[in-house]
Amino acid sequence: MTEEFSKPMRVLLVSNVYPVDERSGTPSIGIQQHILESFGVEFEVISISTGSKWAYIRNVIRFLLMNLRPPRYDLIHAYYGLSIYIATLQKKIPVVGTFLGSDLINRTGASDRDRQVGLRAAKKADAVIVMSPEMKAESGREDSYVIPFGANLAEFELLNKETARHRLNLPNGKKYILFPWNPSRKVKRFDLIEEACQILQRRLPDVELVVIHDLPQSEVVLYMNACDVLVLASDHEGSPVAVREAMACNLPVVSTDVGDVREVLAGVSQAVIVEQSPVAIAEGLYRVLSDSARSDGRAKMEQYDMMTASCQVLDVYHCVVESRRRSVD
Repeated sequence: MTEEFSKPMRVLLVSNVYPVDERSGTPSIGIQQHILESFGVEFEVISISTGSKWAYIRNVIRFLLMNLRPPRYDLIHAYYGLSIYIATLQKKIPVVGTFLGSDLINRTGASDRDRQVGLRAAKKADAVIVMSPEMKAESGREDSYVIPFGANLAEFELLNKETARHRLNLPNGKKYILFPWNPSRKVKRFDLIEEACQILQRRLPDVELVVIHDLPQSEVVLYMNACDVLVLASDHEGSPVAVREAMACNLPVVSTDVGDVREVLAGVSQAVIVEQSPVAIAEGLYRVLSDSARSDGRAKMEQYDMMTASCQVLDVYHCVVESRRRSVD
């Protein structure tokens, strides 16, 4: 380590989706934070509340006031476009912004506010981290770093399917399709999944759709090992972590061509990319479930391990801090 970084790096972590308990939110941020702490980075966390106009104004004032005080941190790492934008209102501390998906991409036709704020934040941040090449193109920053969240391979381990089902009280003799997202999130297109499953049940009556969200990671691991296939049909994504977690458990995946899923699943057995229609999704599920084999996704997941991703983020930290120091000297 160079002399400049002989002391622990002090980082302010800013997000409107973290901190969270393990049952909700974006646990990947917390996992990344803990790995970086093991490398000697010291974090302080600010949770940006944007539930009301006054909460937004308080956050804006908090960061504007930082311009009047000596800097207490080497770096600010902000997650999600709105938090990144607010973090850039202070000018004394360099900002690394990690974008998560809908803060740069909107394919739904719904409100475009998050994307517009994200695009402005991308211009202001000292460094930009995105989840996929598509997000890099959308960001307008050719110098963006593509560092998707990895799966925690130590936690997402391979388990015997029957054992996992027993622990979850899932009867054997059925084929389980896993949807590990909140179905109320319209962008996830649960409506397409439900219709696809209804079509599929005409050919495979023993199929059952399993919907989980807001569960501890330890339970998610059990479902990844107990089920027969994961299905994704979103309108847009960045780099869906659940797909990587499924691969870590050798769980087959049927997905629309969204985010970086095609790239991540390339060369993986029992992985099918389909059109975004109930009929196509049902056909993809039928192909996978008719085989009954697990995938070989875990072997490829070695390159998408959370430890590897965190090391790359630490390199970004050092580059940004050193660049700011050079510009000041």
